[in-house]
Amino acid sequence: MSVKTITNDFDQKTAEFLNELFLKYENSSESEKLDDFLARQLLDKKVTNSPDEAKNLINEFSTTLEDIEQDFQSLLTAKKEGKSRSQWLQSNLDGILQQFQDKDNNLINSIKTGLSSSNNSLIKSIFEEDSIISIPLKDSQYEDLNKKAIIEDFLTDIKNNTLLSIVSFDKEKGVAFNKNHKELKILQDYFNERMDSPLDINVKKVATTGVLIANKKGYIPFLKDKSIDEMAMIVDRGLTSAKIAYKIAKGEIDPINAVDYMIDRTTSTVKTAVTKVCRKAGGAIGSKVGGFVGSVFGPAGTVIGSKVGRIVGEVAGQAVGNCISKGIEKISTKAKEFVSNTWSSIKSATGNVFSLYKR
Repeated sequence: MSVKTITNDFDQKTAEFLNELFLKYENSSESEKLDDFLARQLLDKKVTNSPDEAKNLINEFSTTLEDIEQDFQSLLTAKKEGKSRSQWLQSNLDGILQQFQDKDNNLINSIKTGLSSSNNSLIKSIFEEDSIISIPLKDSQYEDLNKKAIIEDFLTDIKNNTLLSIVSFDKEKGVAFNKNHKELKILQDYFNERMDSPLDINVKKVATTGVLIANKKGYIPFLKDKSIDEMAMIVDRGLTSAKIAYKIAKGEIDPINAVDYMIDRTTSTVKTAVTKVCRKAGGAIGSKVGGFVGSVFGPAGTVIGSKVGRIVGEVAGQAVGNCISKGIEKISTKAKEFVSNTWSSIKSATGNVFSLYKR
């Protein structure tokens, strides 16, 4: 589905749903557990008529959000121990392949297909012309010395996806939202707390619930046939990007370190996505991994995540929303430097895999 089908109704209605939801949550009884509160909202908004199904939906996307954070912390721990991203990713991919038999390298090829299609589609959506930034693997045999080559190829795609997503985020404008609405402390706390604060996952759970409601109402056509896992990952990426932008504007992190942080986050989220699909698909992996990765990291998933991140910032209050816009401008300026320096080379060459990020 074209990114252009994501309508202004999505912006406005999702902003209204999220504002209402976070306002209710901020005013809810301290004795009520978050999951019980969210289940009640899903029932009230007719997302489901079954209390058990409501609880299952919340449990499913909560587990996904927790897995994303766990994998990210695992990568940070590995780096503190002196390991590189590539070592961490290879170790985790080795573990996945030991657990799930990959006949004919279907998993390897599917991961590559998802990453390539995401990046090539992002290039097209940003520059409005067809060009290839990512090509198929020359050798998909995941063994011996070729393991390292495949991992490095994946990481090149992951770095490029991060930069292209930042540039895409900058293209999304703020939401025309009522500036006189009540500013919400819970969201201001979310943005002011450190990155990866314990508060983060609760805010992301509420936001995911809001997206589920908007999707049920038909305001997000792209998500119509998407899984709960995909929705949760899209929300996680959008809110994380908005928070890092806020931190940049506040001077708490510089753009270069922010890009590195986001590359780490993309790396670990790709691992989470692959694991999720393999667990559910078992031996019948086929193209499912590629489709899932393309859904989350491609143009439409990136746009929706960006919109949700901006909306949550606007709901938090005008000051937060303005900071997010300033932070996005700063980090996208740095990302555009990398992208622009490589764009002319991409257009004039074939058969090469280009890395937009040289560091």
